[in-house]
Formats: sequence, C-alpha cells, structure tokens
Amino acid sequence: MAYKAHRVFKQPEEPFGLLWRYMDFPKFFWLMKTHKLFFPSVHTLRQADRFENSLPKKELIIHKAALGQKLESIRASHEEWSHRFFTSCWHYNKTESIAMWKLYAPTGFGIAIQTTVPEFRGSFDHVTDDVFAGLVQYIDYETERFYENDPEGYEYLNSLVAIVHKKDTLEHEHEFRAVIGRADVTKPHPEGIEVPISLQSLVQRVVVSPQAPNWFADAVFALGNEHIPGTPICHSIDDVTPTL
Repeated sequence: MAYKAHRVFKQPEEPFGLLWRYMDFPKFFWLMKTHKLFFPSVHTLRQADRFENSLPKKELIIHKAALGQKLESIRASHEEWSHRFFTSCWHYNKTESIAMWKLYAPTGFGIAIQTTVPEFRGSFDHVTDDVFAGLVQYIDYETERFYENDPEGYEYLNSLVAIVHKKDTLEHEHEFRAVIGRADVTKPHPEGIEVPISLQSLVQRVVVSPQAPNWFADAVFALGNEHIPGTPICHSIDDVTPTL
C-alpha cells in the first residue's frame, strides 16, 4: 500500500517542488514525539470551509439528471463520505510564505516544516493505507464544473474528485493534499486519524517563524535536534536584516 498515484490528483510540474506545513509549537511537539501526521476528516475541514467536498451548481444539475437521484440523496452520500476521507494539507511553494506565517502563526510562535514532493511521498512507505496526493484545483462553484477546462476531463462519478477541488477564493493557499479513505469507519465518526510516517524522510528542514523570541527558537532547536538530528533548523528569511 503506502503512496499510490491516482488519475484525479494533479501533480506539480516541478517534480522536486517544495512543500510547507505551518504549525504552532504543540503540533510540532506532537509530531516530533509520535512520528505521526494527523489527518482530519473532510467533515472536520468543512467547519472552516463549507465548500469542502461539495458540488458546483452545474455539476449537480448534470449528474442529478443523469443518475435520476433526488438532491437529498446526493447530499446524503457526500455527507457520509466526508466522514470516511481524511486529509493532510500542505502549502506548495518554492519559498516560505509570509502570508502563511500571518495566517498560521500570527503571534510569531510558529514553525514550518519543509519537505519535497518525493520525500513527502516516501514518508508513507510503511503505512498500511493507500495514500493519494496531489495539487488542489480551484474553481468557481457558481459557474464552472470539475475539470471543465481540462482536455482530459474526468467524470464526476469518483468520490475523490470533489475532495481535490476547492473554491477559487482560496487559490492563495496553493494547497497540496494527501488523502486516505477508510470505508470501514463507524459511528461515532472520528475527527481525524493518526498516520505513522518516517519523520527523518518527511522533515527536510525546520524554519522558525519571523520575529520569534530567542527562547522559543532555542526550544525548537532542542526538540528538533533530539528527534531529527542533522536536519537543518533555521530562522525565517524574514528575519534577515536588510543591507540598506
């Protein structure tokens, strides 16, 4: 099992592109101590973005007619699957993002994990689940369909398609997400799952947020050196003093 390619997951043009995960210290501490990534359920993510795992208007109209299903039945199916799919969301960018720092570490007490696409995939080598991963596609849910401008196009009738699309107003996220599906999930539905990973493979660099106090940086250095010895740990590039 472990990482598997899947046709609905678009891959970055740069095969060794950088991935970033911004977090606070408690989440960094938990990652270092457990060697696990937390994958929240899609249902949990919908608390922050109600368009998660939803259908564009045009898509709904077309497939409602094709399937002969009532609107309530389609919505019920999506609601059920939102409890059975779990995701880990990363920022795809060639450098760190000050916007992401402000979003995820507004008080200055944050950490960013940097990895590459291949190393990210490789960190799941010993996971018993199938792990799919790729770039999120951003569309206008009022006027567009899934893959409307993609010459290869795919039928909507795949439960993963809605999970790899988000509203275009969130395009600044440049999200790369990993997805795990578990059909055997029973009630009460979990908020997420803990997925064991190869920490040494996953974490290629650790960056401390801009303007972080020295004592905070020292704590990050100490914890990182204990669990991922040899991995570079540094301050944000925004901490560099201008030459003029």
